[in-house]
Amino acid sequence: MRTRPGQATTRGGSTIRALTAPLSGVVALLAGLGFLLTADVPAAAAPPPQGWSTTEAPLPSDAGTNPNVYLASSSCPTPTNCVAAGWYEDTGGHPWGLIETQNGTTWTDVQAPQPSNAGSGVDQSLLLGSGGCGVLATPCHAVSCPTATSCVAVGQYKTTGAFTQAVIVTLSGGTWTALQAPVPGDAAPGPSPNPFATLQSVACSSPTSCVAVGEYLNSSNVPVAMIDTLSGTTWTSVSSPLPGDANTAAVSRLTTLSCATASSCVATGSYSPMTGGQGGLIAVLAGGTWTATGAPLPGNGVTSSSRLVELLEVSCSSPTFCVTTGLYNDTSGNDSGLIDTYASGSWSATTAPVPGDALSTGTGHATFLSSVSCATSTACVAVGFYPVTGGGQRGLINMLSGGSWSALATPLPGNAEPVQGGNQLQTVSCPTPTFCMASGFYETAGNVVTGYQVTLQGGTWNSMVTSIPSPNSVNGSNFLSLAKFVDCYSPVACNVVGTYSDPGNTQGFLNTWTGAQGYWLDASDGGIFTYPNNIFFGSTGGLKLNKPMVGMAATADAQGYWLVASDGGIFSYGDALFHGSRGGQPLNKPIVGMAATPDGGGYWLVASDGGIFAYGDAGYFGSRGGQPINAPIVGMATTPDGRGYWLVGADGGIYSYGDAAFQGSTGALKLNKPVVGMAATPTGLGYWLVASDGGIFNYGDAAFYGSTGSLVLNKPVVGMAGSPSGRGYWLVASDGGIFNYGDAPFQGSAGALRLNAPVVGMAGG
Repeated sequence: MRTRPGQATTRGGSTIRALTAPLSGVVALLAGLGFLLTADVPAAAAPPPQGWSTTEAPLPSDAGTNPNVYLASSSCPTPTNCVAAGWYEDTGGHPWGLIETQNGTTWTDVQAPQPSNAGSGVDQSLLLGSGGCGVLATPCHAVSCPTATSCVAVGQYKTTGAFTQAVIVTLSGGTWTALQAPVPGDAAPGPSPNPFATLQSVACSSPTSCVAVGEYLNSSNVPVAMIDTLSGTTWTSVSSPLPGDANTAAVSRLTTLSCATASSCVATGSYSPMTGGQGGLIAVLAGGTWTATGAPLPGNGVTSSSRLVELLEVSCSSPTFCVTTGLYNDTSGNDSGLIDTYASGSWSATTAPVPGDALSTGTGHATFLSSVSCATSTACVAVGFYPVTGGGQRGLINMLSGGSWSALATPLPGNAEPVQGGNQLQTVSCPTPTFCMASGFYETAGNVVTGYQVTLQGGTWNSMVTSIPSPNSVNGSNFLSLAKFVDCYSPVACNVVGTYSDPGNTQGFLNTWTGAQGYWLDASDGGIFTYPNNIFFGSTGGLKLNKPMVGMAATADAQGYWLVASDGGIFSYGDALFHGSRGGQPLNKPIVGMAATPDGGGYWLVASDGGIFAYGDAGYFGSRGGQPINAPIVGMATTPDGRGYWLVGADGGIYSYGDAAFQGSTGALKLNKPVVGMAATPTGLGYWLVASDGGIFNYGDAAFYGSTGSLVLNKPVVGMAGSPSGRGYWLVASDGGIFNYGDAPFQGSAGALRLNAPVVGMAGG
């Protein structure tokens, strides 16, 4: 194949892949697809090991015997380049800012630089994330990395006069530098009142556009909410606007924020109403201006001088949709979970639902939502804890789906204390509508506090004990581990940070989750190629088929797949269960493709006339069967909730059913080559179409990352798959050649193999 300068290249096969594959995969590959290997083909880079990897946070050489490590938060701009921020203590017991940087499978430490006016000795103190960041159930976002080479971390430090000031630490050009954060013009000048400022959270849309929030002390000795903004290379500072009922002579602060775009942000915190008590503060950036509103409350919210509202985190999936969560005190004397939602131009309040075993009588109990993550405007997850009947507390999961919130008790590890136990979830990250990971801690039957994660995948939540670096001394009640913060780049790449005792000494841990990442290729004889650590579960490569294979689909956990033949026959492998088929039954037109439901409990088959056949829990939402079409249907894709699907014709015409929204098509265009397939983004708000020349047509939130439309191909493109994050895609040709774009890595191909039968499709893992 020929390429232009700067154009992505197609790869042939990978002899290394064939030699390092699991033996079962090699046997099936040889049996089903031939075994002629060609030398001198580019090899794919080795992927990180699948599963969890655990590292004790490396520390600078001046770390104390008990370094009291605290990792406040992390940011993952790519799957294997995360940055964590927090602090540790040196041999003198003085706090220093700590930055941990991941490069592939290796973590390295950096002692955060200080501004030139930083104190020393007893006045040494630099905390990334501030002293209250992440303590108990209050998360913060102390570091934000818009790219792998650009990060900003915020917090506080002490000056030579022992005054606490806000700090901004920036990674640029491979070097970290620090500056004293600017403060508004009315900040306390000292010595009385003493200067004070801190930044708790930061969000960067690009290396030249960031917003950080916190508080400062003004010249009237009042703590005031503060907003610092990076535009280009310059930071500026303003005091946050306050709601109309605010007492401007009393405390306000901002603790967290979310920026959907560089010009659209929401920050949350608290303020003091004139009526007394504490209200929730919501500051909104739109049209270049910040405005403020008080957090709305449900009907049973206290609005008198005893009002107490805490807004702990906010997540914005777009400039027009945000959710902030926390708690409020109700008129029954309880603290209830609070969900405030911005949609249709206004904010509304909801009491967080709780499971059936929640304590419902008496007063003084608390439900708390500490974190929220919204993949789209219809898919959010909030986590925290709730009181359980009989005593104790349990982690709480609230899920937004179908326009309403529902509650789920957090699944616990098998050794959890059954009664009187305490556990909670502190942070959650949802990179897609169908995958989330939350972290926190639980109490074992032996009264040991231990970190754990719960993961939503394939429609099910599962729990796992946080792995701790070894060797360590887990010594009864002396042991403590807390999973403080989770950040997921995609469903196959997450980072969990926290602390643990070893025993008595507090260390940090860095846990990286790597899911199955790669793709399967299927040939018309049912032979399967697996790349790179996707598992081979079986194939029909050595069987005599009634009809050729035309497509495949994988389960959400990448632990199985289905193959479909043109007569509608289904072959299932791994955890992909058989739910029915059209094999042996008359068809008006041949089957051309399939799609699976998100939970793997069903699938759809589509025929070239647009007829739909639904099995298992796959709902029927409509079809083109029996209706005129301009060109035959060549493929389909489903929405992330499984409540709709798109069909695509060879002319690029799109037919949408259920909740699959029409985003555009090439039906009215003259194409160089026919469309042969499609893939949807993880949000369900866009899709790509691919033609046989590798031309890409993108619609909705599906971004264009490149195509082979201008290349001369050895064989035509026959299908595509999106990367787990939705920020890239693979194209596959009938000879098994792979073209990768965006963040979809090249993991190997069959382009250099002699095939028994042509490749007809692919599925991403």
